[in-house]
Amino acid sequence: MLFLDEKGRTDNYYIDGFIHYLHKLTNDFHLQGFKKYGFEEKDIELICSVTDIKNNPVNLTAGDLKEIVRSRVI
Repeated sequence: MLFLDEKGRTDNYYIDGFIHYLHKLTNDFHLQGFKKYGFEEKDIELICSVTDIKNNPVNLTAGDLKEIVRSRVI
């Protein structure tokens, strides 16, 4: 993992770590959430339905992916 050095944890641990990493990047680089660009909560389903995550090292469920995207809509 690029941002978590611990091995052998659950997928939820890595997902939570990734969400935390996104928030850190958002703060460090003063990035705006998707909402600034017109994305709304209702768009999450569409975004997740067309997202290809085949190279992701963590197997994400549809719910996990929605949680990650939802965290960036702010």
